[in-house]
Amino acid sequence: MTFEERLDIITERHAALAQTVELLAAMQRDSFAEHEKRFAENERRFAENERRSAENERRFAENERRFADTDRRIGQVLEAITSLANIAEAHEQRLEHLEGQ
Repeated sequence: MTFEERLDIITERHAALAQTVELLAAMQRDSFAEHEKRFAENERRFAENERRSAENERRFAENERRFADTDRRIGQVLEAITSLANIAEAHEQRLEHLEGQ
C-alpha cells in the first residue's frame, strides 16, 4: 500500500469521524433543547399547581368560616326553639290552670 493510498484511507476515516462528531453534537443540542422545553413546561405546571393550591387554601378558609357561621346560627335556632317550647309549655300549664277553675 502506497503512502497516498494510506493518506486516502486516513482522510476517509477522518471525514467519517468528523461526520460522527457532528451528528453527536447535533443530537446533544436537540436533547438539550428538548430538556429545556420539558423543564420550562414543568416549571409552568408547578406554577399552575401553586396557584391552584393557593386558591384551594383560600376556599378551605372560606368554607371553615361559613361552617363556623352556620354552626353559630344553628345554635341560635336551637335556643329559639327551646325558648318557644318553654313558652308553649307555660301557656299549656296556664290553660290547664284556667280550665281547672
